Amino acid sequence: MPIKHIDYCFVCGKNNPLGLHAVVERDKDKIIGEFVPKREHEGPKGILHGGIVSALLDEVMVHLAHTVISPGQDTPTVSLTIRFFKPVPTGKKIILEAIATGKHSKLVQAQASVKFEDGTLVARAEGKFIILNTELKDFKK
Repeated sequence: MPIKHIDYCFVCGKNNPLGLHAVVERDKDKIIGEFVPKREHEGPKGILHGGIVSALLDEVMVHLAHTVISPGQDTPTVSLTIRFFKPVPTGKKIILEAIATGKHSKLVQAQASVKFEDGTLVARAEGKFIILNTELKDFKK
């Protein structure tokens, strides 16, 4: 099921020439995606930079919050905790998934994972996201 993407989003934006161009979509009550890292995304030689893994995990959880849990609302990240298990070689496809773990008032809690196609866990994240009204003034309170 298609979801709304921001054209210049660093992770999923189709029109950002410097972006990752990750594929991210809704699948019922979760967000799924995939990404194949290029050499330009490496940290250590031949290995995907951990910051890119972090951005991918954050992205699928943000999409979960503003597409599945609170449609149409902006949901920026409040906190993000990540645990890395395996390095990702450049050129090897990874699979992304995010699910909701709770919602309390204006706070969405989510969990996301990155896996290899064979199901091997690469990284896991937990995040909290605040539901904003359409105007940023509500965030400043």
